[in-house]
Amino acid sequence: MPPKNAFRLMGLMVFGLWLAAPLALTGEAPHPQDSNFDLSGTIAKQSPGRLMVDTGQGIFFRVSWTEATSIVRSDGNSGSGQDLKVGVKVHVLGELEESGEVKARRIEIQGEESKGSPPAVASLRGFFFGSLLT
Repeated sequence: MPPKNAFRLMGLMVFGLWLAAPLALTGEAPHPQDSNFDLSGTIAKQSPGRLMVDTGQGIFFRVSWTEATSIVRSDGNSGSGQDLKVGVKVHVLGELEESGEVKARRIEIQGEESKGSPPAVASLRGFFFGSLLT
């Protein structure tokens, strides 16, 4: 029966080959900042050429856009930066930069954020927190 260290060594070798495969196939290391990236959420903050998008899961993304960015309204017509307001739901397609900022190629406006919590969220909130108050 081979020693445990032999299995560990084999595992490390396989893992190393798995990591090195993109380098061997393309001749260069993969660049995560060059990958396509998309996110959906609500605009939490807005300034010229920049958005802060809340994914609704406690994760916020900085999004930058330029005049070259395609902005599309929910009805399919072309939009503009004036349509990008706090509370608007958007779907952003772009490139994730090393800094963590998303450089938007396309911003699709999906609609306004509804005021208040959806009924299901409100009822769950009441279920969990209402029992604490009684």
